[in-house]
Amino acid sequence: MRLRHLAATLALLLAPCAPALAISRVPVVSDCSGALTTGGASQSILAVDANRLLLIVQNPIGAAGPLFVNFGPSASVSTGSIELAPGGSLVFLAEATPTTAVAVNSATQGARWICKAGGIG
Repeated sequence: MRLRHLAATLALLLAPCAPALAISRVPVVSDCSGALTTGGASQSILAVDANRLLLIVQNPIGAAGPLFVNFGPSASVSTGSIELAPGGSLVFLAEATPTTAVAVNSATQGARWICKAGGIG
């Protein structure tokens, strides 16, 4: 339900910026959720995407520890990455959305993350 609301908000935000937007072009949201293969090793979750207009990354509330997120090829558990406590999330919409690669890291092998990314299809 919340994801549909975000997709609708994204469409409304883009409408004034793109008056020629064809009706057939609708928000497309993909699931990029997963689990860390190796604890303490950075894992890429999204490639560079110049058309990305929505990004949500969440560390599930039941997580054993923090999830580290970085915009670029790698994330570190010690420096330079954004630390999300269990239950914490990052949400980016429209022009504020990073279009770079996105990576995560955690000290815990099998650490999960919830991720949704999208744009206009």
